[in-house]
Amino acid sequence: MKSEHQRVFFALWPAPELAGCLHALGAPFSGRPMPEDSLHLTLAFLGEVSPAQIELLCEIAAGLSLPRCGLRIDQLGYWPHNRILWAGPGQLPEGLQRFVAELHEALRAAGFALEARAFRAHITLQRKAEDPGFDICEAPALILPVASWCLAASQAEGAGSRYRVLQSWPAA
Repeated sequence: MKSEHQRVFFALWPAPELAGCLHALGAPFSGRPMPEDSLHLTLAFLGEVSPAQIELLCEIAAGLSLPRCGLRIDQLGYWPHNRILWAGPGQLPEGLQRFVAELHEALRAAGFALEARAFRAHITLQRKAEDPGFDICEAPALILPVASWCLAASQAEGAGSRYRVLQSWPAA
């Protein structure tokens, strides 16, 4: 039997009620909205990995401690280069910022390649979005309770992707 590689990423996943509120933030704009149940905040994208690497990723994650906090989502933004409408925090809590740095460092030390660009906490609300006329603007504040984090897999499905949580860990 051939073992399958999977596209994986570490993420924070909002509860369904908050996902509905986030989805509503993007509703007034034109683009391809992300399904509510797929809204997430990526902590680290790893791309295609083998089953053995997934085991290693779970071991790495088990050795880290994400601090509980409330992440204030208070900005809407638009990236014209890839036509993404997103929501995110104006400021990342210090504990979460430190955790992301530790996660990235541990992943690189284990030989995983991460994007070279700096981490920018965001939740993609729409793809193929039409220019809303701003780069970043203030949004009604929503609080994402950071109580757990997960390793998820992405599988292409139609015009988008379907996500499946492989493993999750509680925040400390």
